[in-house]
Amino acid sequence: MVSSGTGRRERAVTEGGEQNTGCVGGDFGSVYTKYTGSAIVGYNAETVPSVTVQECFDICSQRDWECQTFDYELATETCHMRYISKFQVSEANWDVNNSQFDHYQKSCLWIYTPILYAQLTG
Repeated sequence: MVSSGTGRRERAVTEGGEQNTGCVGGDFGSVYTKYTGSAIVGYNAETVPSVTVQECFDICSQRDWECQTFDYELATETCHMRYISKFQVSEANWDVNNSQFDHYQKSCLWIYTPILYAQLTG
């Protein structure tokens, strides 16, 4: 499943006003957020050429290492998988103006906790 995101850097606010910079190990859901025209620069853990987006979802989900995100290179149909999320890279490594890529990131389970959900939905 894919939901849409924006290209801007987002920070989720947790209880106490602290900023969360990503999921705590293993706390990932099965929903991916798509960031059109965006990519992480560097941090490639594995690259698989000539695959569809669906195949990239499947490959990332089946890795024995913690595949958190992938960038899909549209022209070459290449899957660039990473062990790091967009929340964990610097502004310089988060490219939001790259029409050659779409970025997909697994959702964090913490965002769906009842308290935080109530805060986000008002």
